Amino acid sequence: AVVSALCTGSAVQQLTDRPICQFKPGDYVRVELDLEILKALQEGHGGWNPKMALVIGMIGVVHRVTEKNDVRVSFEEAKQRWTFHPAALKRIETYHAGQLVRIIDDMEAVQRLPLSLPRSVLWVS
Repeated sequence: AVVSALCTGSAVQQLTDRPICQFKPGDYVRVELDLEILKALQEGHGGWNPKMALVIGMIGVVHRVTEKNDVRVSFEEAKQRWTFHPAALKRIETYHAGQLVRIIDDMEAVQRLPLSLPRSVLWVS
């Protein structure tokens, strides 16, 4: 019931109306949308192929951004490349050896952080 309620033109419109961050080659991304919403979002943005459902939840790497600002993503695990509407993708934060990170174990302190800071905060319980 929840899925069918989300799978409306208005749900897709909300996704396409929200500000979309710019992706660049090498970014790690994940498809985290419901199947029916993803299908609708793909109209005019690379189209839909049933095999695309296999990469929902998988992490891929941005290969390139097309002239229409669609995002071409390589999924090594699936040995496949697909083109997605940018609203279908969520950037995954990555960390590298030698990079400093801060782990905050106080949830109230995390909630007080300014929203302008990157949301790459790890909650440790």
